[in-house]
Amino acid sequence: MTTPRSSTDRARRRALYDAAAGLPAAPETHSKTPPEAGTLVHDRKRDRVGEFHGVAEGGWILRPPGGGAEWTAAPDETEPAGTYDRLRALTRADETTRRAHRR
Repeated sequence: MTTPRSSTDRARRRALYDAAAGLPAAPETHSKTPPEAGTLVHDRKRDRVGEFHGVAEGGWILRPPGGGAEWTAAPDETEPAGTYDRLRALTRADETTRRAHRR
């Protein structure tokens, strides 16, 4: 059985992946201003990555990169997606697309 990772552990892991890829580390926090539409955002509460689509009742509307059901996340529970998060989300999107084409 695996032990769930804390948000600190996940942030460290993302920073390591970014450094290994030669990319600047994602900022630890961001302002409360919404990102541009289509920007990948990591929802720490759900441990999911989604594309930013807009603001609704104080929450940010996110949607999986390959499509799927939208969800609302509190801005203070999100952070810019790091390299690890982006790769994980895009891999899931690719797998979803492949499954849909097999049917």
